[in-house]
Amino acid sequence: MTLHHPVFPSSDRGVTAFSPLLEPFSGLNEMDFELHGIYMDHEPNLENFSLVDEVRTQVYRGNDCQSDEEEQEQLKFYIQKYAVHNEYQLYFKKCDSNRIVARYGKRNEDNSCPFRLYASWMFNERSIQIKSLEDTHVCGMKFKLGSMVTPEWIGQCRRERKWAKELIKGKLTERYARIWDYAQELLRSNPGSTCKVSVTVNPDGKNYFHRFYIGFKAICEGWKRRCRRVIGLDECFLKGLVKGELLTVIGRDVNNHVYPIAWVVVDVENKPNWTWFLKLLGDDLEVDGGRGLGLLEFVKDILPHVEHRAFFSSVYACEAIENGILECFNSIILEARKKKPLIAMLEEIRIYIIDRFWFVIHSQGHVFEARRGYDSYMVDLDVMTCSCRLWDLFGIPRVHAKAAVNFIHQTPDGYIKAYFSKDKFKQCYSTNIKPVNGNSL
Repeated sequence: MTLHHPVFPSSDRGVTAFSPLLEPFSGLNEMDFELHGIYMDHEPNLENFSLVDEVRTQVYRGNDCQSDEEEQEQLKFYIQKYAVHNEYQLYFKKCDSNRIVARYGKRNEDNSCPFRLYASWMFNERSIQIKSLEDTHVCGMKFKLGSMVTPEWIGQCRRERKWAKELIKGKLTERYARIWDYAQELLRSNPGSTCKVSVTVNPDGKNYFHRFYIGFKAICEGWKRRCRRVIGLDECFLKGLVKGELLTVIGRDVNNHVYPIAWVVVDVENKPNWTWFLKLLGDDLEVDGGRGLGLLEFVKDILPHVEHRAFFSSVYACEAIENGILECFNSIILEARKKKPLIAMLEEIRIYIIDRFWFVIHSQGHVFEARRGYDSYMVDLDVMTCSCRLWDLFGIPRVHAKAAVNFIHQTPDGYIKAYFSKDKFKQCYSTNIKPVNGNSL
């Protein structure tokens, strides 16, 4: 379908009302129009969305071979989309081989709304044109749009959405072809990390994705320094267009919170994939056959000295032996597993790991602001208070205060309330009830 400038009859509005309609698009090629249409279609706030904007910003994939019927159906589709988006009750008063007339309301009812669109074929070429448009609405929104939401319209929306997703996110084969580039970028930006890509070579000579391991050095070093020596292994299904499974290793930090260590995407969960995963994990964590490590699940071939969930030695100092912490992480990345392609899903996981850390902003003196996402708390180290009030309640600096303490390169030991000190404990029991004599005296 070809978009032509609408021509208005002489009125107060004048022909200049939509004269700048096509000026921002001068010099753009077909792909520019397509990309513009897609991103405009995904704008979060379109409160002033007009019908002209709707027709202007659509993805036009028609060509010169388009039939007259297809051109009319395409214009009808955009009118229907405009009505549904803005919740207007429209109907086609005239819709034949020569013209399209859209009005507000229902066919058999009297309507005071002046909205009217008239389109017909151009005189000098076989292209449909919006020749007059009164887009003023004095009506309320309607939520029953059964006459506009037809099965054909729904099918067209689905096809447009699928095409837009492919254009924005790339086709699946193209996404898999960029796994090596993605792994190289992770290694470049995080020196010392481990990223391994494994493929299967089929008899036809083509490489097919097999598995992809990611282990960041910063995360593994943090686990080796301060985390509890208990980790859990779990898997979850990828529920998007690409099927597979995500194997994860989850640890527990000193506060017994979730600490993702490493993860791998595989085609299927089986012993060879787990063996490959745990060999790489053992090298990154520098564990000698699993000594000094407690696992909730185990693979004896790789970590023969590991203790499983039925028994723990007391040296691991971890009272929680359930697998709820593993399911917690799976639920956090649920949306990414359901809707994202491979690289986009892995990026969601990476961003989640980064976003778990609190960033500190210095105000003045020893007053700081600890931020993570949209959450923020005020920390005053001199008074030893935090706006979350956990420091006041428990007397021990919590995560926000610890972030501020680390910011000034000090240790949290000096910011624990004095009531937890050994001197206070001794003072508490420094006095006692004096002994008395028995009955014999």
